[in-house]
Parts: sequence; C-alpha cells; structure tokens
Amino acid sequence: MAVDPAEVEAIARELAGAMQRDHGDDQELTAAVSIVTSRRPNGEHYIRFLAVDGDGLPLPPWHLKGILRDLLEEVPNQ
Repeated sequence: MAVDPAEVEAIARELAGAMQRDHGDDQELTAAVSIVTSRRPNGEHYIRFLAVDGDGLPLPPWHLKGILRDLLEEVPNQ
C-alpha cells in the first residue's frame, strides 16, 4: 500500500487535538517534529523526518536533539 499523506495528516491532527485538550487553548506552537518510516515488500526500509519551529522554519539541530532527549526519557522501558 502506498504512503497516504492523509493518514499522516490525521495523526498530526490527533496529536494537536490531544495537546489542546490536555493543556488548554492558550498554547503557542514552538516546534513540530514529524518522523515517518516505511518498508517496501522486499524489506528495504526508509525513514524521513521534518523538524520545524512554530513559524515553519527549520529547527536548529540543538533544539531537535533536546526534544529527542526529552522524548527518550518519557518512553517506557517495556
């Protein structure tokens, strides 16, 4: 099955909705990181990411690395 951009968009909308529900309407977007992986039938796999600030400009590497460090601390070790 082809990668469906609408499916990726639906995931991003759900994430934004959860942020709004959990933390209120007075938030300002400071960064967004999207990571997508795919696999072909022959087993080849790919990864692509996009990291931008609240204005849609490329996120500085130090900011992305900080987000990833924080995320790794939140992932359960199960």
